Amino acid sequence: MTELRRRMDDDMLARGVADRTRESYLWAVTGLARFYRRSPDRITDGEIQAYVVHLLRDRQLSWSTCNIVVSGLRFFYHITLKRDRTRWIRGRATFLFPVKALSVVFRAKYLAGLGRAFTDGQLTFA
Repeated sequence: MTELRRRMDDDMLARGVADRTRESYLWAVTGLARFYRRSPDRITDGEIQAYVVHLLRDRQLSWSTCNIVVSGLRFFYHITLKRDRTRWIRGRATFLFPVKALSVVFRAKYLAGLGRAFTDGQLTFA
């Protein structure tokens, strides 16, 4: 285990990050390092952005997978390396998700009735 990998894993353990999330975040940083064939602390912001675009365009990974990658890279660069805010990320990682309209809008009256049905014991969880 490299020093950077150990530091990142220790940072995640200290923050109570779930095991599967830790594996995914470490996978994200490993993928970046393998893509550029060098240590991730020597990769520039522009290269990180190009890598994320590569995952989306060339490898055609899903939005959710790319969001995990961005979250893992953000953790590595901002928490482990203590880099100032990088230019390849603005705000939250949710910019990766396409905007979708809600398919169903429930009326408050319907939701109130549903809540009463659970409270009165008419409906239960299976």
